[in-house]
Amino acid sequence: MIYSDLHCDSISRCYEKGESLFDSKGHINYFKIRQLEKYKQCFALFVDDSKRGDTAFSYFKKLVKFYGNEIKKIQCENMTAVLTAENGACLGGDSDNVNFLAEKGIRMLTLTWNGENELASGCLSDNGGLKAFGKEVIRKMEKTDIFIDVSHLNEKSFYDVADYTASPLIASHSNCFSVLPVKRNLKDEQIKLIVERGGLIGLCFHAPFLTCEGSGSFEMIYRNIYRILSLGGEDAVCFGSDFDGGEPESVLGSLQRVKNLYAYLKGRGLQADILEKIFHKNAEKIFLSDS
Repeated sequence: MIYSDLHCDSISRCYEKGESLFDSKGHINYFKIRQLEKYKQCFALFVDDSKRGDTAFSYFKKLVKFYGNEIKKIQCENMTAVLTAENGACLGGDSDNVNFLAEKGIRMLTLTWNGENELASGCLSDNGGLKAFGKEVIRKMEKTDIFIDVSHLNEKSFYDVADYTASPLIASHSNCFSVLPVKRNLKDEQIKLIVERGGLIGLCFHAPFLTCEGSGSFEMIYRNIYRILSLGGEDAVCFGSDFDGGEPESVLGSLQRVKNLYAYLKGRGLQADILEKIFHKNAEKIFLSDS
C-alpha cells in the first residue's frame, strides 16, 4: 500500500535515546518502512518548550545534522522523507533563522508546542494569541514557501493566524473536538476554515486525543474521518500519526499496522477513491513529490 504521513517524532526520539532510525526500537525503522509499497513521511524535529534563545537554536541545528546522517543510512527506494520543525522556539527568537530552515529543506513549521513561545500561545495556554514576532516569522515563512502548521495552537492564536494570513493552514497532527473534546483537538469551525483554505488535517494516533472509553482506535479514526468528510473535508483529511512522539494504542503502535487500519476502514464502507485520498493523495498534493 501507499502511505503518506504529515508528522512523526522519530528523528528526535532517536537523537535523545542514542538510537539509529535504521534499527530503532520505536514505531518507525528501516525494516518497518520496507514493508510498505511506497511511504512518504514528514519527519518533525522537535524542540521542547523548556528551550529558548540560542540554546533552542543550537539544539535544533544538532537535530538537523542528525537527520541528514540518519536518512543517508536508510536509503530506502520506497521512502520519500520530508523535513519539518515542531515548535517555533527552534528559531531562537531570531526571524532571520527562517532562512536557515528554508536552506535545510524544511517544508513546514509548527508555530508552538503546548505552551507559550516567542511566536504565539499553545493549547495549554489559556491567554495570549499571535505575537508581533509570530507575524514577522509568518511573513518570512510565506516568502520561503514554508507551510504554517497550526497544530498545538490555542483557539485565539489559531484565529489570529487565520486572520493574519491567507495561506493554507495545516494541522499536521490533530483530531476532531466534536469526537473527543480535549484541548488539542479542532472544533468544527476550525476544521471548516482549514478546508476552505485548501489546507490539510492529519489525524493523530495519540490515544488521549483519539480514544474514549469503550471505543478502539480504528473505530475512533473512522469517526474522525466521517466528521471531517461531513464538513466538506474530502480533500483535506489525511494522517499525521505522531509516531514516536505520541502513545497510540497497540493496534496502531507501529508503522506497518497502517495496513490493518486501511482494511478496517474499507470494511466500514469507505470507497477506494476516498481511501486513496486519505492515505496518500491529499498529503502529497501539497507536501510531497511524486518521486
